[in-house]
Amino acid sequence: MKPIVIVGGGVAGITLASLLSSAGKKVLVLEKEPALGGLSRTFRYDGFTFDIGPHRFYSTNEKVLGIINEALGVDTSSIQRNSAVYFLGRYHDWPLKIKSVRQLPLNISFLAFIDLFTKNFRKYSDSPSFENYILTKYGRTLYLTYFKEYSEKFLGISPANTHWHWAKMGVERATISDKITTGNLSSLFKLMLMPSPKQLDFIYSPSGCDAFCLKLAEKIRNNGGTILTNSAPDSIVCEGDRIAGITWPGGETEVDKLVWTGSLRDLEGLLGLSGHGLDYIDLVVYNVELSEPLERQFQWCYYGAKEIIFSRVSNPLNFAQGLTPQGKGSLCVEVTCRKGDPVWNEPEKLIDRVINDMVKTDTVKSKNHVEKVHVERVADAYPVYDLNYQEKFERLNSDLKLKNLQLAGRTGLYWYNNMDHSIENALDIYNNFMKEGL
Repeated sequence: MKPIVIVGGGVAGITLASLLSSAGKKVLVLEKEPALGGLSRTFRYDGFTFDIGPHRFYSTNEKVLGIINEALGVDTSSIQRNSAVYFLGRYHDWPLKIKSVRQLPLNISFLAFIDLFTKNFRKYSDSPSFENYILTKYGRTLYLTYFKEYSEKFLGISPANTHWHWAKMGVERATISDKITTGNLSSLFKLMLMPSPKQLDFIYSPSGCDAFCLKLAEKIRNNGGTILTNSAPDSIVCEGDRIAGITWPGGETEVDKLVWTGSLRDLEGLLGLSGHGLDYIDLVVYNVELSEPLERQFQWCYYGAKEIIFSRVSNPLNFAQGLTPQGKGSLCVEVTCRKGDPVWNEPEKLIDRVINDMVKTDTVKSKNHVEKVHVERVADAYPVYDLNYQEKFERLNSDLKLKNLQLAGRTGLYWYNNMDHSIENALDIYNNFMKEGL
């Protein structure tokens, strides 16, 4: 029996491998990193545990919840979201509540309010850009004081060259309140009259987010499946319109189906295709050990100002007490970059700046509280939604004329999603495979 080969041991790949192996199918998972989890893997150092940012599980899909609960069993806790944004030198709840709006400088809140009255009478372009979307929906004041700077800092491209889908995926999920839409006066008045937004309860594993993939990996192996880490594919063998085989350092196999959850640029290279221009943002993560817990209670916080080097920090202690030794604190600090730039090549040179910016923003009280900093590189963390990303993705799909190739997951589908979406994606692929009579 030829195996179904799954490239990538993240949430989508491991979920699919678990479903297929449970159905008696032969599966092989190839993971290029030394550990499973993909973008949801976990780093551990001498009692300190760090996820790559604020990962947690939430879904209204009962089948997805069933997979999560079956994988994690009793190793779960329920936590309430507590996120923040550092904006104009102050910390505010995120999503923004009305008290945060009242705390803005008077000139900004006044101009933003005027924008709500006048923005519908202003002429903007027809461009499908992030810039145009935010100007049309929120007005120029909020665009210039927050959205523009954060987007440029995070993506490294102009908001005028960024597709509005970036706003929909990255901003609209939580702008003012999770109960109502924003961008018009009636919604603003509703916000002023409504009670505080309902808190969402998330599922989290107190041993770290990678517990989901690790538990399913054990199940896969018990079912006879094979999982190889440190095993990035180095060639794909095609015969006509099908993939016949795949090789990696030290191994090769024939292929029934190939499920690709890795970088599309890597796939293009292995198939000998010309680059289609799809780009990813990479991360350098600074996992900081602190001598005492943070006073701030947020689980994660966004930082938009360009003079602050990091875009987001998360506090493991506010996800689970066991992630940090008793009496200590920790922070996961994220800096976006591109492979090959100075941040990616020599991230250790920025440690002092990261620490100074944590003090400058009052994230930590003193640099003396920092005991140790661990630096990790995370490749292909976010797809870049430029103005032409949809056309680029469609052209790539039209060139991938291989009947037994399936794209999946956040990286493989070029899809800025959450873990529950990746689980749902794996479930859909599994159902389609079974319908085909695998």
